[in-house]
Amino acid sequence: MTLNEVQDGVVAELESRFPDVEVFTETPEGGFVGPCFFVKLLNTAHTQELNRRYRRVHTFDIQYFAAGAGSRNGIMQETAEQLYESMETIVTEGNICRGTGMRHEIADGVLHFYVEFKFLVYRPASDDQVMGTLERKEGLKS
Repeated sequence: MTLNEVQDGVVAELESRFPDVEVFTETPEGGFVGPCFFVKLLNTAHTQELNRRYRRVHTFDIQYFAAGAGSRNGIMQETAEQLYESMETIVTEGNICRGTGMRHEIADGVLHFYVEFKFLVYRPASDDQVMGTLERKEGLKS
């Protein structure tokens, strides 16, 4: 699983759950006009576990920009509740990833919803690591 596949899974889940809200992965030239989501990868960790098995952790900040200048806090809190439910699991290339470490905050009029996706990846075996041959001599000492 790659970074882009996980991000695509997050975007697909948002588009499915919020069909009338535009989802961005890059900052638009004119800035964000709500309602819209901005999916930002904050950081990634890659740790070797056993042999060719690695644990990856991708942390995302899903930002929600509400429309209008009215009672936006209520709308953002409601959106956060829906994000907790929808980011519980996402589908990436046929694999299911579970969202963990979810939390949210509202800062400067923008909802920031943080979620981590942890999973294992396997590095394919290299042909360079094939075991060589062993020569053995047998005999009795006299």
